[in-house]
Amino acid sequence: MAYLTWKQKKEVMTDINEVALVLLEFYISKLGTSDYSYADDVVAKALEWTERKVGENRRKLTKYKYFRQEVTKNNTTTHVETFVGERWKKIT
Repeated sequence: MAYLTWKQKKEVMTDINEVALVLLEFYISKLGTSDYSYADDVVAKALEWTERKVGENRRKLTKYKYFRQEVTKNNTTTHVETFVGERWKKIT
């Protein structure tokens, strides 16, 4: 399982805040879970947070390149690819 170093955690807290760090670590914990929905409502329910709190912090994580999603659509399917921790070369 992937995890963040203390230096990476401090970077997230400095760039954004502690709440964003908790959200990022939650996202990391779901890496490798096939078809996990990173939708704000699903994550909010899992963390017992509001959708607004998740959405605000997800957008901040995206702004600072800690988290992003790419959506690809064709005629019959939609594929969402999730990237976590791209700011760093790797997550340990």
